[in-house]
Amino acid sequence: MAWDQVTPAVILASQSGTESDVVQVNDLNIPKLVRGGFLLPMDQFSDQWDDYNQHLLRGVASYDGAIYGAPWTTDCRHELYWKSDFAAAGLSDPASTWDEFVEQLKAIKSTGAENPYSFWAGNSVHTPTQSLLSQLWMLGGDVLDADGRAVLNTPEMHEVFGFYNRLMNEEQVSSPDLIAIFDGGAYADQILSHKVAVSKNGAWDWWRAVAAGHGDSIGYFRTPRPNADAPDATLLGFWGFELPARTGIDDAQRELAAEFALHVTSAESQAIVVEHTEGRLPTRPSVLDSPQVRAKDDAWRFQAAYAAEAGRGMPAAADSGLLFDQMQTAFQRFLTGQRSAEDALSAAESRYNSQVT
Repeated sequence: MAWDQVTPAVILASQSGTESDVVQVNDLNIPKLVRGGFLLPMDQFSDQWDDYNQHLLRGVASYDGAIYGAPWTTDCRHELYWKSDFAAAGLSDPASTWDEFVEQLKAIKSTGAENPYSFWAGNSVHTPTQSLLSQLWMLGGDVLDADGRAVLNTPEMHEVFGFYNRLMNEEQVSSPDLIAIFDGGAYADQILSHKVAVSKNGAWDWWRAVAAGHGDSIGYFRTPRPNADAPDATLLGFWGFELPARTGIDDAQRELAAEFALHVTSAESQAIVVEHTEGRLPTRPSVLDSPQVRAKDDAWRFQAAYAAEAGRGMPAAADSGLLFDQMQTAFQRFLTGQRSAEDALSAAESRYNSQVT
């Protein structure tokens, strides 16, 4: 089932009395299902919660202080690059800060590359989640306050917007046509077909590169930070297991359902899962010490370590889809010169808050 159909399916099953004992739900859906009364808290069923990535567990998998989901597998977002383009520009390693990265992209463009860098800017959930969130967190900003209201018109978000405006409009190392790309396959094709030298991507696109035979030609690195002192951060999305708010079942059945969910997301089970799949990373950092992980290749271990060390989950918004749509619209209006950052972000903040509070 497509990720955006999970929530409607759980709601319909609950309303018809046909829900399962356990469901597997994408992280973006958890807050909406909890607010609607469709999920049960899981705190009482385990004393091993500290072994999960706490940004995932205490963020979008929790609500009002209670845990509603057991995170299962995750990913991480990072950069992919063609090694030959860096070599042609006389560059050895990708830069770790914004200013250094921009200078590298300018050097690559000077060799004849028309559009050295691609980032998500189109009508997709990936535009805010890939292009904005990790950079915002590196600056110490966020998109929600303690009451769950949007706080978008901030100095930190202005700085992030300014960075991408520099790439697209000032230095022109990124194409304005990125705003027209909304399909994930078309976006991944930017790097896979060597239309760009560098691209912001997810772990899943690294494995597309490997499958296309580019494993030796394309490299990977952590997302550049605003400055050398900024904390590192990458966004993680995850799938988890939850307990529907079923009626008419006894405690023993509910405990058995919780035991199943926790078994599937245990360190031992996650180690087995990642042994046999590509692009899926564990949500329990302890799995990184397992024999299965030690047998993985360098790229997989890079992604898993990045996720464990710097990975943060989706914002626990009351309606993530609405929040991300507003962020994406503000971003596009600013990049195209339709609105100032101040006006675009103020409007986005107001629209979200007026509809969920």
